[in-house]
Amino acid sequence: MALTHRIPSSGKAGLFTLGGIALAAAIAAGVYWFGTPADQAPATAASASPASQASSPVPMASSASVPALATSAEAVRIASADLAQANQALAQDPVLKPITGPVTERPPYVSPMEWDMLKGVASQHATPGPELTRLVNSLRFNKQFETWEALPRTDANSAQRQALAKALMADLPERLRHQDMGIQDAQKAMAALLADIEPDEARRKALARDEGLRLLAAVPRNVTAP
Repeated sequence: MALTHRIPSSGKAGLFTLGGIALAAAIAAGVYWFGTPADQAPATAASASPASQASSPVPMASSASVPALATSAEAVRIASADLAQANQALAQDPVLKPITGPVTERPPYVSPMEWDMLKGVASQHATPGPELTRLVNSLRFNKQFETWEALPRTDANSAQRQALAKALMADLPERLRHQDMGIQDAQKAMAALLADIEPDEARRKALARDEGLRLLAAVPRNVTAP
């Protein structure tokens, strides 16, 4: 279940997906960012169709482009290793609580690439400090959710899945309050998490009612719940 987080950028509302899938895509895009020759505009490179590329002569790589491609591959390798290390840090302590104050240094579960991305987005906000805290909490929540989803449903993992689900459930209203997700996404996440939190169907229904009201109360006043 992919979660999409809303991140205002330079006064304009935009969509920015956080989590392993999106960041893997960003790393892959890094090959293009680093690998595009300096004398070729990115739009031109992206607009070239497979047919036109097939009919055109293939240019020989210049000696200057070889180091650029090597640098690109090395940058992707380093970013991937950093991301794996950050995810491993989260796996060692998956039930992390939200950060409530300023984020003055990179948390262990945030890779250097992610840290640069979040700081760059936060710097465009009217209040960069609180925005950076929100973004870090959003990324942490999304990684925790992915960790919970990836954990096999076995008896051995049931306690860990339940602990993770409870931590995520407790944080859902805050993510909703900060408009990191919409009410419908939050309700879907709640329904999925409740299956691990409460095995008894009758108690689960009662808990769903209470948690649903808690989510509705967290919807910002300028947002209309469906």
